[in-house]
Amino acid sequence: MFRLITQKIFGKLLFLFWFFVTSPPILLMVWLFQTHENLRAYLGWLGFLIILFWFFGSLWLSMTTSRHMDVENQLFLEALKHTLSDLRFKLAFIPLLGAWFAPDEDKTRNDDDA
Repeated sequence: MFRLITQKIFGKLLFLFWFFVTSPPILLMVWLFQTHENLRAYLGWLGFLIILFWFFGSLWLSMTTSRHMDVENQLFLEALKHTLSDLRFKLAFIPLLGAWFAPDEDKTRNDDDA
């Protein structure tokens, strides 16, 4: 019972962490929306989609990091590393962007160098 409560509280704290860490694209969109009046029609819908992905992406990152720390008993930096590895794995399956995130199959460079 206590472990479930701490996992939920820690998950909320991690959500706030990821929410603030991943906020620069949103701040850029707000700045562009305020300064470029001729782009407001385009930035409105694009900004809405980016904010939607930002919110749910932060939620996924926080739940994944919390799971790594709580269930797998990892320290924060190790859980962060595994969370970003999971994110890289998921992004590799996106059709147009996947090639940038796929591992190097011919092993001309180490994965740690990426």
